[in-house]
Amino acid sequence: MIRTAKSVLVILGFLLLSLNVVGQSLSSKKPYIKQKSYYQEIPFEYVRGKIIVPVTLEGEVYRFILDTGAPNILSTHLAKRLGVILSDSIKVSDANETKQQMALVKVPKFSLSSLDFYNSTALVHTIEIDDIFNCFQIDGFIGSNVLNHSVIQIDHKRRKIIITNAINKVTVNKKSKTKLQLFGSQKSPYVWITLGDGSKNQVLLDTGMEGSYDISLKAHNTFSEKDFYKPIGKGNGAAGIGLFGTGKNTTHYRTLIHKIKLSTTIFKNILAETTTDTNSRIGSSFFEQGISTFDFKKKKFYFESYTASPDISEKLLGFSPTLKDTKLIVGIVWQDELRQKIQTGDEILSINGKILKDIPICELMTTTSIFRDSDSLILTVKNSKGEINQVTANRTLSN
Repeated sequence: MIRTAKSVLVILGFLLLSLNVVGQSLSSKKPYIKQKSYYQEIPFEYVRGKIIVPVTLEGEVYRFILDTGAPNILSTHLAKRLGVILSDSIKVSDANETKQQMALVKVPKFSLSSLDFYNSTALVHTIEIDDIFNCFQIDGFIGSNVLNHSVIQIDHKRRKIIITNAINKVTVNKKSKTKLQLFGSQKSPYVWITLGDGSKNQVLLDTGMEGSYDISLKAHNTFSEKDFYKPIGKGNGAAGIGLFGTGKNTTHYRTLIHKIKLSTTIFKNILAETTTDTNSRIGSSFFEQGISTFDFKKKKFYFESYTASPDISEKLLGFSPTLKDTKLIVGIVWQDELRQKIQTGDEILSINGKILKDIPICELMTTTSIFRDSDSLILTVKNSKGEINQVTANRTLSN
Protein backbone atom coordinates (compact mmCIF):
# COMPACT_ATOMS: atom_id res chain seq x y z
CA MET A 1 0.00 0.00 0.00
CA ILE A 2 2.91 2.38 0.58
CA ARG A 3 4.02 4.54 -2.33
CA THR A 4 5.25 8.10 -2.77
CA ALA A 5 1.71 9.23 -2.06
CA LYS A 6 0.24 7.01 0.62
CA SER A 7 -3.14 5.60 -0.36
CA VAL A 8 -5.87 6.41 2.12
CA LEU A 9 -7.99 3.48 1.02
CA VAL A 10 -7.08 0.30 2.82
CA ILE A 11 -8.47 -3.18 2.66
CA LEU A 12 -10.68 -2.63 5.68
CA GLY A 13 -11.25 1.09 5.41
CA PHE A 14 -9.39 3.43 7.73
CA LEU A 15 -7.72 1.96 10.75
CA LEU A 16 -8.40 4.80 13.16
CA LEU A 17 -6.76 4.10 16.48
CA SER A 18 -7.21 7.43 18.23
CA LEU A 19 -9.05 7.45 21.57
CA ASN A 20 -10.33 10.20 23.77
CA VAL A 21 -10.99 10.01 27.50
CA VAL A 22 -14.48 11.37 28.22
CA GLY A 23 -14.64 13.76 31.16
CA GLN A 24 -12.27 11.88 33.47
CA SER A 25 -8.59 11.98 34.26
CA LEU A 26 -6.17 9.28 33.19
CA SER A 27 -4.24 9.62 36.41
CA SER A 28 -4.13 11.57 39.62
CA LYS A 29 -0.32 11.50 39.47
CA LYS A 30 2.01 12.44 36.64
CA PRO A 31 4.22 9.77 35.06
CA TYR A 32 7.88 10.64 35.20
CA ILE A 33 11.32 9.76 33.88
CA LYS A 34 14.03 9.48 36.54
CA GLN A 35 16.79 10.71 34.27
CA LYS A 36 16.91 14.51 34.31
CA SER A 37 18.94 14.66 31.13
CA TYR A 38 18.32 12.02 28.49
CA TYR A 39 18.63 11.26 24.80
CA GLN A 40 17.46 7.95 23.40
CA GLU A 41 17.30 6.70 19.79
CA ILE A 42 14.80 3.90 19.21
CA PRO A 43 14.40 2.00 15.92
CA PHE A 44 10.86 1.24 14.83
CA GLU A 45 9.03 -1.13 12.53
CA TYR A 46 6.52 0.39 10.14
CA VAL A 47 3.47 -1.69 9.22
CA ARG A 48 0.55 -0.23 7.26
CA GLY A 49 0.98 3.25 8.71
CA LYS A 50 1.64 2.02 12.25
CA ILE A 51 4.86 2.84 14.15
CA ILE A 52 5.75 -0.22 16.23
CA VAL A 53 8.38 0.07 18.96
CA PRO A 54 9.90 -2.38 21.46
CA VAL A 55 8.75 -1.80 25.05
CA THR A 56 10.25 -3.59 28.06
CA LEU A 57 8.03 -4.56 31.00
CA GLU A 58 9.41 -6.65 33.86
CA GLY A 59 12.35 -7.82 31.76
CA GLU A 60 10.30 -8.93 28.77
CA VAL A 61 10.17 -7.08 25.42
CA TYR A 62 6.78 -6.42 23.83
CA ARG A 63 5.54 -4.71 20.66
CA PHE A 64 3.64 -1.43 21.10
CA ILE A 65 2.21 1.07 18.62
CA LEU A 66 3.41 4.64 19.14
CA ASP A 67 0.18 6.63 18.85
CA THR A 68 -0.04 10.34 19.63
CA GLY A 69 -3.81 10.17 19.18
CA ALA A 70 -4.33 7.73 22.05
CA PRO A 71 -3.40 7.19 25.70
CA ASN A 72 -1.37 4.24 26.96
CA ILE A 73 -3.19 0.95 26.36
CA LEU A 74 -2.43 -2.63 27.41
CA SER A 75 -4.00 -5.80 26.10
CA THR A 76 -5.99 -7.80 28.63
CA HIS A 77 -3.51 -10.66 28.31
CA LEU A 78 -0.55 -8.42 29.11
CA ALA A 79 -2.32 -6.71 32.02
CA LYS A 80 -3.05 -10.11 33.58
CA ARG A 81 0.48 -11.34 32.95
CA LEU A 82 1.94 -8.29 34.69
CA GLY A 83 -0.54 -8.43 37.55
CA VAL A 84 -1.13 -4.68 37.31
CA ILE A 85 -3.51 -3.07 39.77
CA LEU A 86 -6.97 -1.95 38.65
CA SER A 87 -7.39 1.63 39.83
CA ASP A 88 -10.57 2.78 38.08
CA SER A 89 -12.90 2.43 35.11
CA ILE A 90 -13.39 5.35 32.75
CA LYS A 91 -15.44 6.14 29.66
CA VAL A 92 -13.53 6.40 26.40
CA SER A 93 -14.60 7.31 22.86
CA ASP A 94 -12.81 6.00 19.77
CA ALA A 95 -12.26 7.72 16.42
CA ASN A 96 -15.87 7.01 15.41
CA GLU A 97 -17.25 8.54 18.63
CA THR A 98 -18.24 5.07 19.86
CA LYS A 99 -18.05 5.10 23.67
CA GLN A 100 -17.12 2.28 26.02
CA GLN A 101 -15.96 1.83 29.60
CA MET A 102 -12.34 0.71 29.86
CA ALA A 103 -10.44 -0.42 32.93
CA LEU A 104 -7.66 1.87 34.11
CA VAL A 105 -4.53 0.27 35.60
CA LYS A 106 -1.30 1.46 37.18
CA VAL A 107 1.96 0.63 35.41
CA PRO A 108 4.83 1.06 37.89
CA LYS A 109 7.56 0.97 35.23
CA PHE A 110 8.11 0.43 31.52
CA SER A 111 11.14 1.12 29.35
CA LEU A 112 11.83 2.33 25.84
CA SER A 113 15.36 1.04 25.28
CA SER A 114 17.25 2.30 28.37
CA LEU A 115 14.77 5.10 29.10
CA ASP A 116 12.60 4.22 32.11
CA PHE A 117 9.09 5.57 32.64
CA TYR A 118 7.61 5.36 36.15
CA ASN A 119 4.17 5.80 37.67
CA SER A 120 2.15 5.74 34.45
CA THR A 121 -1.38 4.52 33.85
CA ALA A 122 -2.92 2.61 30.97
CA LEU A 123 -6.32 1.58 29.69
CA VAL A 124 -6.98 -2.13 29.19
CA HIS A 125 -8.39 -3.34 25.89
CA THR A 126 -10.11 -6.71 25.67
CA ILE A 127 -8.73 -8.49 22.62
CA GLU A 128 -11.21 -10.06 20.25
CA ILE A 129 -10.45 -12.58 17.52
CA ASP A 130 -8.67 -11.03 14.49
CA ASP A 131 -8.69 -7.52 15.93
CA ILE A 132 -5.98 -4.88 15.59
CA PHE A 133 -3.93 -6.24 18.51
CA ASN A 134 -3.80 -9.78 17.15
CA CYS A 135 -3.29 -8.81 13.51
CA PHE A 136 -0.41 -6.43 14.18
CA GLN A 137 0.92 -8.76 16.90
CA ILE A 138 1.09 -5.95 19.42
CA ASP A 139 0.57 -5.86 23.17
CA GLY A 140 -0.37 -2.22 23.61
CA PHE A 141 -0.01 1.45 22.74
CA ILE A 142 2.41 4.13 23.90
CA GLY A 143 0.27 7.27 24.03
CA SER A 144 0.59 11.00 24.43
CA ASN A 145 -0.18 10.90 28.17
CA VAL A 146 3.39 9.67 28.83
CA LEU A 147 5.12 11.38 25.92
CA ASN A 148 4.04 14.87 26.91
CA HIS A 149 6.98 15.49 29.26
CA SER A 150 9.55 15.01 26.49
CA VAL A 151 10.64 15.98 22.99
CA ILE A 152 9.80 13.28 20.43
CA GLN A 153 11.28 13.26 16.93
CA ILE A 154 10.09 10.77 14.29
CA ASP A 155 12.25 10.21 11.20
CA HIS A 156 10.53 7.89 8.74
CA LYS A 157 13.45 7.59 6.33
CA ARG A 158 15.76 6.35 9.07
CA ARG A 159 12.96 4.41 10.83
CA LYS A 160 14.08 5.98 14.06
CA ILE A 161 12.52 7.83 16.99
CA ILE A 162 14.43 10.14 19.29
CA ILE A 163 13.16 10.84 22.81
CA THR A 164 14.97 13.53 24.73
CA ASN A 165 14.44 16.08 27.48
CA ALA A 166 15.42 19.17 25.46
CA ILE A 167 14.81 20.51 21.96
CA ASN A 168 18.47 21.54 21.58
CA LYS A 169 19.47 17.85 21.58
CA VAL A 170 17.80 17.23 18.21
CA THR A 171 18.28 18.95 14.86
CA VAL A 172 15.36 21.14 13.85
CA ASN A 173 14.83 24.09 11.56
CA LYS A 174 13.45 26.74 13.89
CA LYS A 175 11.63 28.35 10.98
CA SER A 176 9.51 25.20 10.64
CA LYS A 177 7.92 25.43 14.08
CA THR A 178 4.27 26.03 14.84
CA LYS A 179 2.31 26.22 18.07
CA LEU A 180 1.32 22.92 19.64
CA GLN A 181 -1.77 22.73 21.84
CA LEU A 182 -2.35 19.85 24.26
CA PHE A 183 -5.91 18.90 25.16
CA GLY A 184 -7.43 16.74 27.87
CA SER A 185 -5.80 14.57 30.48
CA GLN A 186 -4.15 12.49 27.76
CA LYS A 187 -2.49 15.65 26.32
CA SER A 188 -3.56 15.08 22.72
CA PRO A 189 -1.42 17.23 20.38
CA TYR A 190 -3.20 19.67 18.04
CA VAL A 191 -1.94 22.24 15.51
CA TRP A 192 -3.57 24.57 13.01
CA ILE A 193 -3.23 23.84 9.31
CA THR A 194 -3.96 26.28 6.47
CA LEU A 195 -6.13 25.19 3.56
CA GLY A 196 -6.56 26.57 0.05
CA ASP A 197 -7.54 30.21 0.38
CA GLY A 198 -6.07 30.67 3.86
CA SER A 199 -8.88 29.01 5.82
CA LYS A 200 -7.68 27.24 8.95
CA ASN A 201 -8.59 23.99 10.67
CA GLN A 202 -7.29 22.70 13.98
CA VAL A 203 -6.25 19.06 13.63
CA LEU A 204 -5.06 16.24 15.85
CA LEU A 205 -1.55 15.07 14.98
CA ASP A 206 -2.42 11.38 14.97
CA THR A 207 0.50 9.02 14.33
CA GLY A 208 -1.84 6.05 14.76
CA MET A 209 -4.06 7.04 11.84
CA GLU A 210 -3.52 5.53 8.43
CA GLY A 211 -4.33 7.98 5.66
CA SER A 212 -4.29 11.69 4.97
CA TYR A 213 -6.90 14.03 6.39
CA ASP A 214 -10.10 13.25 8.25
CA ILE A 215 -12.18 16.40 8.40
CA SER A 216 -14.92 16.88 10.98
CA LEU A 217 -18.42 17.50 9.68
CA LYS A 218 -18.39 20.87 11.44
CA ALA A 219 -15.27 21.93 9.52
CA HIS A 220 -16.72 20.46 6.33
CA ASN A 221 -19.84 22.57 6.71
CA THR A 222 -17.70 25.67 7.34
CA PHE A 223 -15.61 25.12 4.22
CA SER A 224 -18.35 23.84 1.91
CA GLU A 225 -19.08 27.31 0.50
CA LYS A 226 -15.41 28.03 -0.23
CA ASP A 227 -14.10 27.91 -3.79
CA PHE A 228 -11.13 25.72 -2.85
CA TYR A 229 -13.35 23.11 -1.21
CA LYS A 230 -15.44 21.16 -3.70
CA PRO A 231 -16.64 17.66 -2.74
CA ILE A 232 -15.91 15.00 -5.37
CA GLY A 233 -18.11 12.38 -3.75
CA LYS A 234 -20.99 11.90 -1.32
CA GLY A 235 -22.33 8.72 0.20
CA ASN A 236 -24.10 7.19 3.16
CA GLY A 237 -22.40 4.51 5.17
CA ALA A 238 -19.37 3.81 7.35
CA ALA A 239 -15.81 3.05 6.35
CA GLY A 240 -13.63 3.87 9.34
CA ILE A 241 -12.69 1.16 11.82
CA GLY A 242 -11.97 2.48 15.30
CA LEU A 243 -10.72 0.53 18.29
CA PHE A 244 -14.33 -0.40 19.14
CA GLY A 245 -15.28 -1.39 15.59
CA THR A 246 -16.89 0.16 12.53
CA GLY A 247 -18.73 3.45 12.98
CA LYS A 248 -22.43 4.06 12.41
CA ASN A 249 -23.85 4.81 8.99
CA THR A 250 -24.09 8.51 8.21
CA THR A 251 -23.68 10.84 5.23
CA HIS A 252 -20.03 11.39 4.35
CA TYR A 253 -18.21 13.60 1.87
CA ARG A 254 -14.98 13.12 -0.06
CA THR A 255 -13.06 16.21 -1.13
CA LEU A 256 -9.80 16.89 -2.96
CA ILE A 257 -7.90 19.85 -1.53
CA HIS A 258 -5.13 21.09 -3.79
CA LYS A 259 -3.05 22.75 -1.08
CA ILE A 260 -2.59 22.38 2.68
CA LYS A 261 0.14 24.05 4.70
CA LEU A 262 1.48 22.25 7.77
CA SER A 263 4.08 24.32 9.58
CA THR A 264 6.16 25.65 6.65
CA THR A 265 5.50 22.70 4.31
CA ILE A 266 2.90 22.92 1.55
CA PHE A 267 1.30 19.59 0.65
CA LYS A 268 -0.42 19.13 -2.70
CA ASN A 269 -3.50 17.17 -3.71
CA ILE A 270 -4.78 15.94 -0.37
CA LEU A 271 -7.79 13.69 -0.09
CA ALA A 272 -10.13 14.65 2.75
CA GLU A 273 -13.00 12.50 3.93
CA THR A 274 -15.42 13.49 6.65
CA THR A 275 -15.41 11.80 10.04
CA THR A 276 -18.09 11.41 12.67
CA ASP A 277 -15.51 12.47 15.24
CA THR A 278 -15.93 16.03 16.50
CA ASN A 279 -12.28 16.78 15.66
CA SER A 280 -10.33 16.78 12.42
CA ARG A 281 -7.03 14.90 12.24
CA ILE A 282 -4.11 14.20 9.93
CA GLY A 283 -2.34 10.88 9.64
CA SER A 284 0.51 8.87 8.20
CA SER A 285 0.34 10.28 4.66
CA PHE A 286 1.61 13.57 6.10
CA PHE A 287 4.15 12.25 8.61
CA GLU A 288 5.78 9.92 6.08
CA GLN A 289 6.84 12.93 4.02
CA GLY A 290 9.30 14.35 6.53
CA ILE A 291 10.71 14.58 10.06
CA SER A 292 8.16 15.40 12.77
CA THR A 293 9.28 16.84 16.09
CA PHE A 294 6.84 17.14 18.98
CA ASP A 295 8.22 19.47 21.64
CA PHE A 296 5.59 18.68 24.26
CA LYS A 297 7.52 20.60 26.91
CA LYS A 298 7.54 23.97 25.13
CA LYS A 299 4.38 23.23 23.12
CA LYS A 300 5.93 23.53 19.68
CA PHE A 301 5.72 21.28 16.63
CA TYR A 302 8.30 21.16 13.85
CA PHE A 303 7.86 19.53 10.45
CA GLU A 304 10.63 19.38 7.87
CA SER A 305 9.70 17.66 4.60
CA TYR A 306 12.12 15.43 2.70
CA THR A 307 11.10 17.10 -0.58
CA ALA A 308 9.70 20.50 -1.46
CA SER A 309 5.88 20.58 -1.61
CA PRO A 310 5.12 16.85 -1.31
CA ASP A 311 2.39 15.65 -3.67
CA ILE A 312 0.26 13.05 -1.87
CA SER A 313 -2.29 12.53 -4.64
CA GLU A 314 -3.67 9.01 -4.99
CA LYS A 315 -5.79 6.88 -7.24
CA LEU A 316 -9.27 6.41 -5.84
CA LEU A 317 -12.04 3.88 -6.11
CA GLY A 318 -15.66 4.97 -6.34
CA PHE A 319 -16.40 3.18 -3.06
CA SER A 320 -14.75 2.48 0.31
CA PRO A 321 -14.75 -1.00 1.86
CA THR A 322 -15.05 -1.85 5.52
CA LEU A 323 -15.35 -4.86 7.80
CA LYS A 324 -18.48 -6.17 9.47
CA ASP A 325 -18.74 -9.45 11.35
CA THR A 326 -15.37 -10.56 9.83
CA LYS A 327 -16.77 -10.02 6.32
CA LEU A 328 -15.55 -7.43 3.85
CA ILE A 329 -18.43 -5.24 2.74
CA VAL A 330 -19.10 -2.05 0.81
CA GLY A 331 -18.87 0.76 3.36
CA ILE A 332 -19.60 3.91 1.33
CA VAL A 333 -20.41 4.30 -2.37
CA TRP A 334 -19.10 7.65 -3.63
CA GLN A 335 -19.99 7.56 -7.33
CA ASP A 336 -23.53 7.74 -8.74
CA GLU A 337 -22.56 5.32 -11.53
CA LEU A 338 -21.45 2.66 -9.06
CA ARG A 339 -24.45 3.29 -6.82
CA GLN A 340 -26.62 1.68 -9.50
CA LYS A 341 -24.59 -1.54 -9.17
CA ILE A 342 -23.56 -1.83 -5.51
CA GLN A 343 -25.00 -0.64 -2.21
CA THR A 344 -23.70 -0.05 1.28
CA GLY A 345 -23.66 -3.39 3.09
CA ASP A 346 -23.09 -5.58 0.01
CA GLU A 347 -20.61 -8.35 0.78
CA ILE A 348 -17.47 -8.47 -1.37
CA LEU A 349 -16.77 -12.11 -2.22
CA SER A 350 -13.81 -11.80 -4.58
CA ILE A 351 -11.51 -9.27 -6.22
CA ASN A 352 -9.99 -10.06 -9.62
CA GLY A 353 -10.62 -13.75 -9.01
CA LYS A 354 -9.12 -13.84 -5.50
CA ILE A 355 -11.63 -15.40 -3.10
CA LEU A 356 -11.64 -13.29 0.05
CA LYS A 357 -12.78 -16.05 2.40
CA ASP A 358 -9.52 -17.84 1.57
CA ILE A 359 -7.44 -14.86 2.76
CA PRO A 360 -7.01 -14.41 6.54
CA ILE A 361 -8.35 -11.10 7.81
CA CYS A 362 -5.01 -10.34 9.49
CA GLU A 363 -3.19 -10.77 6.20
CA LEU A 364 -5.56 -8.28 4.59
CA MET A 365 -5.01 -5.78 7.41
CA THR A 366 -1.22 -5.86 7.55
CA THR A 367 -0.04 -6.40 3.97
CA THR A 368 -0.32 -4.37 0.78
CA SER A 369 -3.96 -3.65 -0.03
CA ILE A 370 -5.56 -6.06 -2.48
CA PHE A 371 -7.44 -3.05 -3.84
CA ARG A 372 -4.13 -1.71 -5.20
CA ASP A 373 -3.20 -4.76 -7.24
CA SER A 374 -4.74 -3.24 -10.34
CA ASP A 375 -6.35 -0.01 -11.55
CA SER A 376 -9.28 -2.07 -12.82
CA LEU A 377 -11.01 -4.31 -10.29
CA ILE A 378 -13.57 -6.98 -11.08
CA LEU A 379 -15.62 -7.51 -7.93
CA THR A 380 -18.00 -10.32 -7.11
CA VAL A 381 -20.56 -8.97 -4.64
CA LYS A 382 -23.61 -10.38 -2.85
CA ASN A 383 -26.44 -7.99 -2.06
CA SER A 384 -29.01 -8.06 0.74
CA LYS A 385 -31.31 -10.26 -1.38
CA GLY A 386 -28.60 -12.88 -1.77
CA GLU A 387 -28.07 -12.03 -5.43
CA ILE A 388 -24.49 -12.37 -6.69
CA ASN A 389 -23.21 -10.00 -9.35
CA GLN A 390 -19.96 -8.94 -10.96
CA VAL A 391 -19.04 -5.27 -10.96
CA THR A 392 -16.04 -3.44 -12.47
CA ALA A 393 -14.59 -0.58 -10.44
CA ASN A 394 -11.69 1.55 -11.67
CA ARG A 395 -9.12 3.42 -9.67
CA THR A 396 -8.65 6.92 -11.08
CA LEU A 397 -6.48 9.88 -10.14
CA SER A 398 -8.55 12.81 -8.95
CA ASN A 399 -6.91 16.18 -9.51
